[in-house]
Amino acid sequence: MRPAQTVRRLAEQMTAKAKASPAWQEAYERQDEAYDELAFIYDRYQQQATAGAELMRQILSVIDQQTQAGRLPCRRMADLGCGTGSLLLAFLKKGFSVLGIDRSPGMLNEAWQRLEAAGYAPATQTAAAPSFPEDRATRPGVAPAPAFTLALQDISRADTGSFKAGVVCCLLDTVNHLLTRRDLLGLFQSAARLLIPGGQFFFDVVGLEHFRSLSRQPSFDITEQYAVFWQTDYDEAQALNTAEITGFVPSGRADAWQRFDVTVTERCWSWAELQAALTQAGLKLASCYTLTHSGAERLPRQALSGAAAPPPVFTRRLLTAVRSPAD
Repeated sequence: MRPAQTVRRLAEQMTAKAKASPAWQEAYERQDEAYDELAFIYDRYQQQATAGAELMRQILSVIDQQTQAGRLPCRRMADLGCGTGSLLLAFLKKGFSVLGIDRSPGMLNEAWQRLEAAGYAPATQTAAAPSFPEDRATRPGVAPAPAFTLALQDISRADTGSFKAGVVCCLLDTVNHLLTRRDLLGLFQSAARLLIPGGQFFFDVVGLEHFRSLSRQPSFDITEQYAVFWQTDYDEAQALNTAEITGFVPSGRADAWQRFDVTVTERCWSWAELQAALTQAGLKLASCYTLTHSGAERLPRQALSGAAAPPPVFTRRLLTAVRSPAD
């Protein structure tokens, strides 16, 4: 079955209960439209907008350090907000079976094509529902071949059945794209449900310094394949950042281009809000790194306890959480 057909079929599984509250639904719908439009050029655009290659190198380096320090309970990974599948591919190459969840059909279509082009097979799907990669019976000493599953779902209300993962990720400021405390808590609850005991949840957030540095600074990226122009505006009172993006991509006709105009809104979450949502979801913060152009710097352990909160103004942080001992 063609990937686009499978993604459309998965879309039918999104139910009314997965929708956000009406006050924010329009903003989320604009985000969905934006990422469907950006899917084809997303990887190049992301690298231009956030120095993506170096950022991902730093993140993967920290994840490797953290996962090698302790024995992983299983070789399954879930990516909440998987986008075009770059992180899924990195873990497939490490021998993990992976589950990617996103609410953009366009992004999942790009991810499917990327993973298949790299030689990996999807887990078996049925017309009724996607199957999630489980531990499969194999001959002693023979590891199951890594496979991927993609699901079109709201990451703050993810329903993955009995699937559990040793590593759960939510990266590249996906957390900032959640606009309400209810949805932030829902994301962390999704991660907690996915984590097997002993597993680790990795997520990053961008902070006030990042949003202030971008505010009202027009930017652009022009190539032979596309042109993108964007400008952001940060509202300090509401802690909301709005990016207005205009793009041009080939229309399919000779020398003709198609224009799109989209809007992406992000929230600047405070340390207290993140800590409260993690605790309510049954998760405990285990580590925190500040990511800069010069590398990843780990914050002192005492800064995680609340006794000495880390500085509120920062560009980007990568955090690790585990299930609370009571769970």
